[in-house]
Amino acid sequence: MTMRAILLAAGTGRRLQRSVPKCLVDIGGMTLLSRTLRALAAVKVIEAWIVVGYRRDLIIAELDRFPSPLPVVCVSNEAYL
Repeated sequence: MTMRAILLAAGTGRRLQRSVPKCLVDIGGMTLLSRTLRALAAVKVIEAWIVVGYRRDLIIAELDRFPSPLPVVCVSNEAYL
């Protein structure tokens, strides 16, 4: 069986009171996004689709700096365009 994942990363995460999306919060030297993608790869997920919106530029930059261990497709939430 092949598995794909959808990650919803388009929100502001305002309760965290930070200027970055919550998926980019650093936890022990690694962002939540990087940790999630590594965990998905470890359980043999073959592809991840990430819905981006708020500060999508930062999320895309993070993916460029630290390439995902599995293929990623970014989909923009039209409400943030």
